[in-house]
Amino acid sequence: MESFSGELAISTCWASKGVSSGAELLDRIESTGLNRLELEYRITSPIMQELLPLIKERGFTVSSLHNFCPLPPRMPPQMASGDLFNFASPDKEERLLAVRHTTRTMELASDLEARAVVLHLGYAPMEKDRDVTENAAQKGELTPAAAALLEQRAQHSALCVDMASFTLERLIPRAESLGLILGLENRIRIHQVPNLDELEQILKRFEGSPMAPWFDLGHATVQANAGLGPASGWLERLGPDFIGCHLHDIKNETDHLAPGEGDVDWPRIMKALKDVPLKVLEIAAGAEAEKVREGSELLEGLISSRGSQDLRGRSRF
Repeated sequence: MESFSGELAISTCWASKGVSSGAELLDRIESTGLNRLELEYRITSPIMQELLPLIKERGFTVSSLHNFCPLPPRMPPQMASGDLFNFASPDKEERLLAVRHTTRTMELASDLEARAVVLHLGYAPMEKDRDVTENAAQKGELTPAAAALLEQRAQHSALCVDMASFTLERLIPRAESLGLILGLENRIRIHQVPNLDELEQILKRFEGSPMAPWFDLGHATVQANAGLGPASGWLERLGPDFIGCHLHDIKNETDHLAPGEGDVDWPRIMKALKDVPLKVLEIAAGAEAEKVREGSELLEGLISSRGSQDLRGRSRF
């Protein structure tokens, strides 16, 4: 499999909110100094159609797409979400919708010569974690509310693994034919799929298929701050197999900050993630352009000091 330079990409999530044209979105991204993109689910279909001829014309490349991208037609922007269709739903029709729209994302990713599609695997059929994890992270400990949700969540684990597996099974042949890797992202809230044990089970079940874990630094760190398990668990158990990572700074319960705005020890974490081939800066809308640029320059400097990395790097975290 081909090698990658280790270049940093930036998710369009920072720039896509409220844009009126594809050109405007790329203008915002250019202000960061980065020209490698992860396209994501906030991009509407009309904006995507404007973007397609401009990406190469303006010197951009695409490393990955974040499902479901673009936002399906007739869906209002406020519904944009990586959980728009639930991979782990007990409802077969819901899962088939997830397959249909993920296939659309995968075909676009292939057209854009991207290497991976980042997937959310949905959520359990239970009470949703509405700020329970964030509240625990703010307090720096596992709260009674979080502990109660964890107990409830455990009852749904086997079902979630099976339902998500049924969905993935339908996507694997198309991923293989397109030469794409499906990146399975770790999540932040208790009701979401997968947790670490579930992700290991799914990867083992589909060993040899074109899928790999995708590490979100902020999600793992906020969960660790909430007493839900150390971030190092993800690194120790899955680190050598990560295809990509979302990078952003974190302060207590708040993630998706520009690097330098939170508490992450960036030299240490970039050393730990040095062999992850697809590195994506994922910063929330609203961050100042100058802060995003400074953060990208910090990470680019740390990446370039370590040289090129191979797609199948096997260093331990």
